[in-house]
Amino acid sequence: MELKLYPELVELALNFSERNQFYVLRIDERAVLNDVLHRNEKLSYFHATIQGSPYGDFRYHIEFFDRSLKNRDWSASEKEFLLQIDQIQDELWINTTRFAEVLEIENLKSLDSRARQIVNKLAKNYIGETAARTFNHLKIFYRQPQWVITDINRYEQLGLLFSKFYGNILEEVNKKHLVRFINLMPNTLIQVQESVQSFRVQYEAGCTEVLFKGILDAAFLQRAQLERQMKATALAFEPTDQPLLDQYTGNIWYHNQTGMVQKAALQIQFSFGKNYQKQIVYTLDAICADEVP
Repeated sequence: MELKLYPELVELALNFSERNQFYVLRIDERAVLNDVLHRNEKLSYFHATIQGSPYGDFRYHIEFFDRSLKNRDWSASEKEFLLQIDQIQDELWINTTRFAEVLEIENLKSLDSRARQIVNKLAKNYIGETAARTFNHLKIFYRQPQWVITDINRYEQLGLLFSKFYGNILEEVNKKHLVRFINLMPNTLIQVQESVQSFRVQYEAGCTEVLFKGILDAAFLQRAQLERQMKATALAFEPTDQPLLDQYTGNIWYHNQTGMVQKAALQIQFSFGKNYQKQIVYTLDAICADEVP
């Protein structure tokens, strides 16, 4: 299929009265620590009902109905713990602008209530400092609207669906978006500067492809956090070792008529010295009902 540069001003925006779409989100994380591979895979299926209003805003009803985790390093109990916490957000009502900017989570009260129910249930079977810290966090988390919006916008959640690259693409080329990651290295906050690399319209497929890239935000980098985590996991490093973002490239395909995300992918490779490498691949695909398990 021929790819062409779009010659006019391109604006990506939601444009419909109502749409229904199934999606599948795949996350594949691979960490190589002292030459030993550790792999974590997560698969989530969800359905989105999206309604537009005469005022230009949109209302998403999102229902997650199937999640799975694969990790040989985790016990069945640990996997069940994480999956039950994920169930707090099994149903979301989200208001956005026509550029898919999240404005409000409508059902925060019900999310808070569900979080407390799940915490009370888990607390009967899970003890220890880590579990207690998680429970205390969840008890206040859903009473902070901005925390929840930030969480939903993470790539581990719905960040590829509520893409930052809506709007005038020619203007987006000159913008930088800051994205924070908590999973490039455990217990370490790392910030990346994202920007549009290029965009192309696939006329036959009826979609616009946006390619984006990212670089480490050196000003935000906390080397002390990196070194502390390396020592905590008994990974040797040299004083001259530097954190490197060896790869950060992504693609998002938007439907030309509706503006909905059809598919998206992000590949990340991060390293710190020769004993720590982390690779993460996120993919989001719109799927048909008969592809749902």
